[in-house]
Amino acid sequence: MSLAKIGLLTLARIFDPRLIRATLALTWRCDHRCLTCCIWHDGQHPAELTTEEVAKFIENNNLMWLALTGGESFLRTDIAEILHMAMMKYASVSISTNGSQPGKIEQSVMYALKGNDNILSINLSLDGDKAQHDKFTRRDGSFERVTETVDRLKALNNKRVSINIQNLVSPITADGWDWVQKYTLVKNIRLTYSIEMRADSYYRNEDIPFVKPQMPPMGWKISLQNPFTYLYIRKGRQNKHLKCVASTYTVSITPDGFTKPCWFLKKQCYNIRDTNYKLISLDCKDLVDKCEMDCLTPCEGYPAMMLRPWRIL
Repeated sequence: MSLAKIGLLTLARIFDPRLIRATLALTWRCDHRCLTCCIWHDGQHPAELTTEEVAKFIENNNLMWLALTGGESFLRTDIAEILHMAMMKYASVSISTNGSQPGKIEQSVMYALKGNDNILSINLSLDGDKAQHDKFTRRDGSFERVTETVDRLKALNNKRVSINIQNLVSPITADGWDWVQKYTLVKNIRLTYSIEMRADSYYRNEDIPFVKPQMPPMGWKISLQNPFTYLYIRKGRQNKHLKCVASTYTVSITPDGFTKPCWFLKKQCYNIRDTNYKLISLDCKDLVDKCEMDCLTPCEGYPAMMLRPWRIL
């Protein structure tokens, strides 16, 4: 499906609110130890959704956009199959990764593209040059692996594959912002930002000291190449609460199947294992409307910009 058709579908949903995007976390496991995240911390987690359960979820829900995340999704042995199933059903699929397995990511993407004409976005975490990135992830060689992944994906030369660098907005990563911007310009790939937040119910990071980050500067070249990112950062600089679209348009799902309006509200609604893997009303719009959390995350920020564009002005 072309980007133009996806745009028209999005425009139609502005006037017809319904769940159109699910963020499905496939695992808590992660092979990095990033300084701002403890999702991996104790290793004691309930059973993840199986391949068959993910297949039932995809079959039973007519979404426009499925976002896959983790943990590190490519640690799952069935990730290529899951990606392909999603691509066969949904107009737009995205997956977030730390890029730690270049060969597996490349092969999984090639398989996922078969037999469909839908759009796949790969969001790769990169937080500075070699020294900066490896220090942040606490994994030697992580920089070489993620940049190799970028090169492998670019070499596919497939217009249906959108390669995006996701840079964390945090005082810890601030020294790397300029390098990352230059890297995306040289590689001619998109840049997105993820603002550091605390979400103990998912990322288990509330005990990590937190200093509210300043927004990174964006020159005209990087702003023109990434207009949505520019608007996102501009909103962050305004220090105004962005009323999100959680529970109206978007839902988050934990690796063991519990639905949440977003990762940052502690409320869990229901488990998809109890609804034949079908999404039903979250019944928590009032909770979201009353939320005053000063968060601006890609999970909710970008859908709000797309589906309620006047809120970003």
